[in-house]
Amino acid sequence: MKLRLSIAALFLFTFFSCTDKKEKYVDFLNEKLETDYSHYTGKYEYIAIIPRRGCNACIREAESFFNKKKSDEKYLFLFTQISSKKELELSIGKENLKLENVLIDSSNIFYLFEQEDSQYPLLLKKEPTGKYSYTKLTSSN
Repeated sequence: MKLRLSIAALFLFTFFSCTDKKEKYVDFLNEKLETDYSHYTGKYEYIAIIPRRGCNACIREAESFFNKKKSDEKYLFLFTQISSKKELELSIGKENLKLENVLIDSSNIFYLFEQEDSQYPLLLKKEPTGKYSYTKLTSSN
């Protein structure tokens, strides 16, 4: 019985500590959007934050998503953690960087070292409250 209680307590602790961490990152993202991108948050239902460093497969998948959705007026694309603008131009196309719904986060404000999810492409979705929630960006989004 004690073992079951210990396992249940460990599970609950793990669940709530992970939930708390994600909630803090959601708050962080919404704060940054409000302070630095408030002009854009009213226009877009979805915001894709695409880091250019990290998992190569994730980056390729995010670029594929970008190519499919770049003309959709509901999406804003924020490229972050870029090595250089020229490298990004070569990768996604110079003409694509001129699109109204494509921005470069040159200050890397959406990257938080202690937040693992900030290393992955994220898809933020505007909730009825006006705040954004997020999931990791995958081909199934």
